[in-house]
Amino acid sequence: MMFTVREMYHNPEFRNFKIVFITDRKELERQLSETSKSVGFTVRPARSVRELQELIKTDTPDLIMGMIHKFQERELKTEFPQLNRSPNILIMIDEAHRTQYKLLGANLRKALPNAVKIVYTGTPIERTEMTFGQYIDKYSIRQAVDDGVTVEIVYEGRIHSAELSDVEAANAKFEDGFYLLRDALPQARELFIEWYRRVAYEKISERVKLNAQKRGFKYNRVKVTSAQKRWGSSSSKGNLNFPWRLIMASLPVIDYVVIHELVHLEEKNHGKAFWGKVKMLMPDYEKNKDWLNKKGHLLKI
Repeated sequence: MMFTVREMYHNPEFRNFKIVFITDRKELERQLSETSKSVGFTVRPARSVRELQELIKTDTPDLIMGMIHKFQERELKTEFPQLNRSPNILIMIDEAHRTQYKLLGANLRKALPNAVKIVYTGTPIERTEMTFGQYIDKYSIRQAVDDGVTVEIVYEGRIHSAELSDVEAANAKFEDGFYLLRDALPQARELFIEWYRRVAYEKISERVKLNAQKRGFKYNRVKVTSAQKRWGSSSSKGNLNFPWRLIMASLPVIDYVVIHELVHLEEKNHGKAFWGKVKMLMPDYEKNKDWLNKKGHLLKI
């Protein structure tokens, strides 16, 4: 990546480009920072979401580094903003895995809509080429072994008779997964909560939109909170609030809470009319309500 930067800055046509490095873990940030110094460049790392946004907004030809996870509003109160429309921006991503194909990747593209992108990956999937275009270059394992970069591992292959009955379902289990590095263990709880908040926002927003469209409800926005005693709330402005813990419940339970709050947009009190509408929209709502009352306290980390 740094050698690409060096070649660009020696070319007058690309000398005015801002370059944004996007990584997915701290080890890569440290490695990139050390490499940049060895070739005479200084990279400015963003330590927070706000700092990243401020660095990206400027049109100066500098080098910025941030983790893909910073492309989100931490409290998820608002959508991630567009930050810079300049075409003189190069985004270099290491690496192009599943974070690039969902919310975080969408926010990155929204923030820098006209930027040029170069991505690196050692584990490409079908969506890699669909999202980023054709490969510029490929460096195979065989080439790496021949060059002495990778040590050849010799092993005896064995065939097992087991097979997946549902390949798509198995792949879905690993979509947008959460992986915790050993040096992050002291912050494990906070990191898990942050991940749950993001997943909760995606899924609950999807269920609110689906149920609202089916039943003709009008709402303003969805917000994920840290509420401990409420499973949901609504405001006079049409805002719907849900705790991140709700994402640990089953989909029918999530839908019950969503429908509960959508009905509150029309019926403010838990009266006969309110429960009548809930039952009409979800005839078996009582079993989901009962589950929350009895086992909701288990939804915690």
